[in-house]
Amino acid sequence: MAASSSGEFEEWLDNELNALNTDQEVFGGYIKSILEGDETDDEKIEALEGILSEITEEIITPLCKEILLKWTLRNLSENAGKNEKTFDVNEKFVTIMEQQTQRVNTMKKLQLRKNGTEMPLWLSTVKYPTTKIVKAEKERREQAKLDTEKKKAQDKVNREKQKQQQLERKEKEKKRTQKGEKRR
Repeated sequence: MAASSSGEFEEWLDNELNALNTDQEVFGGYIKSILEGDETDDEKIEALEGILSEITEEIITPLCKEILLKWTLRNLSENAGKNEKTFDVNEKFVTIMEQQTQRVNTMKKLQLRKNGTEMPLWLSTVKYPTTKIVKAEKERREQAKLDTEKKKAQDKVNREKQKQQQLERKEKEKKRTQKGEKRR
């Protein structure tokens, strides 16, 4: 899963850089190094704008934000793969605990039978969560976390798009006003 999302991101980035008529090998490396840094998202966007503004005169802020979003989603999918590995350890732990509990209960039953007494009702009715239940709950929690993170990332991008559109509207209005004043 992680390898395919990484490849998809690189392919998408190469296509975007090709659309800008640039060398994707050179600029792709620069962009990835910026994205892998420890800076904040705003600093990363600013650095991306600095690189891409040298390439083209088009408005590149939405592209920079889209690059950051795709990178974030790629990292989320990679982290989901890592969580699956730790989940296997948790599942094995629960399975071992269930087996251990069954062995103890069986040994107690055998010992009580040898002594000629019945097993206490409370001991025979103790229920432990099955691996299926634990697994389903873990998956549900992990999926909820991923969904929340994706929604936060999408909301952030949407807010940035709205801000950008508002700025563009203001700039158009300003240009229109300046043209009107020049005519006077």
